[in-house]
Amino acid sequence: WVLKCIWAKNSGNAGPCIFCEDTVRFDRQRTIATGDHAFVLLHKVPPIIFAALEGSNLGPLAISPRKHMGRKAKVTPLTRQEIQRFRQALRQFFWDQGHVMIVTEGYFNHCIWQVFPVPAS
Repeated sequence: WVLKCIWAKNSGNAGPCIFCEDTVRFDRQRTIATGDHAFVLLHKVPPIIFAALEGSNLGPLAISPRKHMGRKAKVTPLTRQEIQRFRQALRQFFWDQGHVMIVTEGYFNHCIWQVFPVPAS
């Protein structure tokens, strides 16, 4: 799906955004926490990334603004604060499970923060 998103973005044929709640491509069943301005969802990632998560039974997550934002610079202060609160809560949750958290910021046609738990050892 990542390559499809990159191809669609580069070709101008992006279609409905997979991170926007009001589109048919949004998978509501993957949503695990919803705030006023952002949400946390189970993240679909390429299988190669799971090799880096070996030893972890916690899957990758994504934090996304609820409003469509193609660039992080467009994120409002309230949305940024809520994303930071989600990050802090996840960091504590993973730490309690013996994991640390790696966060990457990215976007295809919607900015997201990708969260990868890895064993603290």
